[in-house]
Amino acid sequence: MLLIFLTTGLKSESRFIIQILINESNQVLFEGELIEFHDISAKLEDIYENCGKSPDFPEMKTVPFDGQLLLSQCQFSVLVIYDSLVQKSFLDSVSFQIDRTKDEQKMNFSLMKYNKQFEDLDTKTKSIVDQLFEQSVQFVTQKELSNRQVIKSKAIIKNE
Repeated sequence: MLLIFLTTGLKSESRFIIQILINESNQVLFEGELIEFHDISAKLEDIYENCGKSPDFPEMKTVPFDGQLLLSQCQFSVLVIYDSLVQKSFLDSVSFQIDRTKDEQKMNFSLMKYNKQFEDLDTKTKSIVDQLFEQSVQFVTQKELSNRQVIKSKAIIKNE
């Protein structure tokens, strides 16, 4: 028996919540689409690239930099909801994919904006770039989530 939770992107106080659901078989549902584990990065990259371009993607927020320049920040959070039987090593791999994607975005932004690697930026500029890519990531079990009543999902049971 396979239990899959179906949900869609929710907005909360101008923040877009990207939902990644993982069942006990390590199947990944990204915003309602069943994907392979290694496709998480590509899906997140798509969100970064399309941020602010349509209502289906997160909004852009302008933040001040050095008192005169304004930079745009993609406003979203990632909520990973997993079955309590999912192995910690798989969750660590998911976390690594999310963090790696964020780091790649920081590196690409640094190269495009400053023509430098992120590591080569001065401390102040690094801090600003970090703020632009400070999307929060939260991992919760299905039980923790239902206890908090953060989101409502409907379940479909499939026999395999």
